[in-house]
Amino acid sequence: MEGLSGSLVNITQFDSLSKKNQEEHNLETPDPQLIEGFPQFPQLSIEIRLIIWEHTWPEAQIIEAAICEEDENAEEYINIGFLRPAGPLALALDNELFWTRTVESEPLDKFSYPMALHICKESRRHTLTKYRVMEHSKTAKGRFCFNPEYDIVWFSLDFIHDIKTESYLVDLEDCYGGQLNAVETLLVEDFMLQYEGLDAYSDCLLALSSLKAIFIRLGNDAEDMEMEVRSVIDEDEDEGSDQSRGDDFQEDASELKEEYRKFLEDEHGMRVEVLCIDHTGNVI
Repeated sequence: MEGLSGSLVNITQFDSLSKKNQEEHNLETPDPQLIEGFPQFPQLSIEIRLIIWEHTWPEAQIIEAAICEEDENAEEYINIGFLRPAGPLALALDNELFWTRTVESEPLDKFSYPMALHICKESRRHTLTKYRVMEHSKTAKGRFCFNPEYDIVWFSLDFIHDIKTESYLVDLEDCYGGQLNAVETLLVEDFMLQYEGLDAYSDCLLALSSLKAIFIRLGNDAEDMEMEVRSVIDEDEDEGSDQSRGDDFQEDASELKEEYRKFLEDEHGMRVEVLCIDHTGNVI
């Protein structure tokens, strides 16, 4: 997405489309009193206003599986699985401790619904073209706002290990139903694929049948290798050695991607984009 400043430079080319798009989107001009600090806002073209609303949206979130008591008043303690935003993706990627979380951990950061849902009809309608509210049928804790294009679902290590013995994944399927088809992107761990097998997430893949992309998080050994490459470069050692180590890192990531992509296609009939992502958010 272009930055706001770049879009304002092209304001004249948008103006000719403004009236047409106003009718197509069925959007109403915002009440100027809601934006007293920027009274010229209603005079901007619809394209610019929509871009401004988008700049108020939360950054990409990690959506995780968690558990809570199904009925706090019940005599028997029964856990139920649900999904919730755990925190910004960028914050999680840069925090190695995040990936040791369990289904009982607290969210990394408090999530707020997009403020554009509460400003005016125009901002709300446009936000709801990208966001959807996920409703859990048994607990309000499982209700959250979700952007399928940016937010990424991730399952903790204990959730994956307990799939065969606990009902958490079944809870997600039963309580969200067809809403799970909105999930487009899944984040998996490289060490899970390497040490527990390519089928480590197979049960989750069956529940998320509409996936378009899977990111493999390069952590632990992979990040150690990357840091080693950087330290070698910093020490001004032989340039050929720097290039060789960097090439090895890229080659290992490419091999893992291709191996997992082939597994998904052969074993699950899934044709999805497979990418690697490191702790800085770089996609390989």
